[in-house]
Amino acid sequence: MIHLKKVDIAKDAFIYQASKEADYKECYETQLIKGNISMKKCLIAFFYNPKWVALLYKLRKILVRPFGLITDDNPTKINIDVQKGDKCSFFEVLERNETEIVLFGTDKHLEAWCAIQYDLYPDQHYVLRCSTLVKYHNRLGKVYFFLIRPFHYFVIRDLLNRICKN
Repeated sequence: MIHLKKVDIAKDAFIYQASKEADYKECYETQLIKGNISMKKCLIAFFYNPKWVALLYKLRKILVRPFGLITDDNPTKINIDVQKGDKCSFFEVLERNETEIVLFGTDKHLEAWCAIQYDLYPDQHYVLRCSTLVKYHNRLGKVYFFLIRPFHYFVIRDLLNRICKN
């Protein structure tokens, strides 16, 4: 299992400007000493849901449907070669380069950004970060995120762990 450290969002990250207006923001980082990381690996891990996460999404779908929230009933085919401006599932790609991607989703209750970024250092180790921003549109957004927030850390930890393992 990887070691996660909560850090500030880097000022040179694409997502930094949006973080100034967010109601909730976090960034977790880990290091990979052996192996390699690519944006392709990051996106495969991001859009692959292990069974326990898929179960959480199914539960979410049941619970939020009465409130008219997006449930992604007809997800688009996931394209890991997405570029800036493309749609991927219910996310829009706001920025993308070889070492960073910013995904954005909005619904009537909140807006959410997720960024995955990595740096390769001269000694050949990687620092991998995942940032999350949330901006509430209303009270439903606050209640919704309050309910899912306890699970969020585990989802991010699992995501970063899968990127480092593959």
